[in-house]
Amino acid sequence: MQIYTKDEINQLILKKQHLTEDSKSDNIIEIVDDLCGLHATGTLEPYIQLFIRMTQFNKDALDNELYKKQTLGRILGMRKTLFILTKYLMPIVYNATKDLWMKNIPKYLDSINITKSDYDDIIKKFLKLLENKEMTTKEIQKELNSQERISEIIRIMCDECYLIRGKSIKGWKDRRLYYARFQDYFPKLNMDMYSEQDSINLLVEKYISAYGPVTIDDITWWSGISKKKISLAIINLDNEIESIKISQLPFEFLISKLDKDKLKESDKNEDLTINLLPLLDPYIMGYKNRERYITSKY
Repeated sequence: MQIYTKDEINQLILKKQHLTEDSKSDNIIEIVDDLCGLHATGTLEPYIQLFIRMTQFNKDALDNELYKKQTLGRILGMRKTLFILTKYLMPIVYNATKDLWMKNIPKYLDSINITKSDYDDIIKKFLKLLENKEMTTKEIQKELNSQERISEIIRIMCDECYLIRGKSIKGWKDRRLYYARFQDYFPKLNMDMYSEQDSINLLVEKYISAYGPVTIDDITWWSGISKKKISLAIINLDNEIESIKISQLPFEFLISKLDKDKLKESDKNEDLTINLLPLLDPYIMGYKNRERYITSKY
């Protein structure tokens, strides 16, 4: 099994993450796809993730892709957290991860005293109300004259992709949002186009390509998916990946064959790269074990 240095591996990952000067891009879709999505739990973080990876950043450009061109969407994904994803990745992530949260919906509805039948009726009312328009939580509650816990229902409907999280009410720092029907944003997107295992296979392949070399524990932690399902995906991807070692680290790492070829061609005298990363940046949050960056005592 071939052994590589931490520096060799880190230089490869920095380039794949658009964090070296020669790898920065002004193509937002390309960056989002290469990162397997932008972490979107916080309001500001997606913009900063792009700012450090672009040569000419403009925060309105992300809003344009999300809300005007509708080439990106913010949905629930890995580890039951929000991600901004490309239209290609949305069905993959949705089907790979929905088992993590969908099984809890009946119990949650019961906790807020809403039956499954009531919820189905609410879905119909919401979808009719929001046909070809976007509304805030307060506007929806006022229009429906409902005493139900509207904000909780909206969250569940967003998780199930009945609704999509739209633009902020008062600019990019505002956590309050407009909501729209998912099908109005993405009328041609079939969110059920993959089986669970097929989508996990595709997600694991994409993750290894974006973040590799990685361990099985990295994949399991990053995705939130069980190790059993991840292990099956790795078996299915056997022809596309290889195992390597990284010096001074006691793990076996998985890497795509394409990335292994890139390591052979890499320049070992690259310039020092310094980046100020936002909270939850993919460069760090992509891994369970981060000792390739910094020793555990720090």
